[in-house]
Amino acid sequence: MPVPFKVAMTGGIASGKTTVSDCFSNLGVPIIDCDIITREITQANKPAYHEIIDLFGTDIIDNNGMLNRKKLSEIIFNNQEKKKALENILHPLVFEEIDRRSVMLDFPYCIVVIPLLVETNTMDKFDRILVVDTPYETQLDRLMNRDSHSDEAARNIISTQINREQRNKFADDVIDNSISIDLLHDKIKKLHNSYLAMATSPE
Repeated sequence: MPVPFKVAMTGGIASGKTTVSDCFSNLGVPIIDCDIITREITQANKPAYHEIIDLFGTDIIDNNGMLNRKKLSEIIFNNQEKKKALENILHPLVFEEIDRRSVMLDFPYCIVVIPLLVETNTMDKFDRILVVDTPYETQLDRLMNRDSHSDEAARNIISTQINREQRNKFADDVIDNSISIDLLHDKIKKLHNSYLAMATSPE
């Protein structure tokens, strides 16, 4: 079975990646979401579950036997060594699952939603890179409204990711997600047609 053309879609937190991926999905494009994969492989007794507990201890298990993701996030936010160790557990499993799912698809291309694409330096695993870009203040407002963070907390979260300029340097395509929904749909439809053409053109 041929491997489909893979478009990595990335962007900062609260940049609107879900809105954009939903638009592609409505056009029939398969979506592979790395956040969803991560949640699945860290469920109780799934591949990464016991390795994470061995690394962080049983304090990160909630009363239902599930990982306390908020507590885990707080730990790695303040500990780069443990953050790297967690990534070493998760990333190989995530990319193995991306590959497994992509070869099962019956569509010329797929969108792989991968928020930390540039931070993890995995750009070369994809055929095309699409960045969802949003002005900083818009991103900040969305994060505070969506997750009820304070201004300070939202700024700290955004500061842990690379800045827009660094991320956009790696983009083949950029979607400004501060535009109207109609313009956004038009932009996505054009990209969709472009990706179909790339995916189906002879080498």
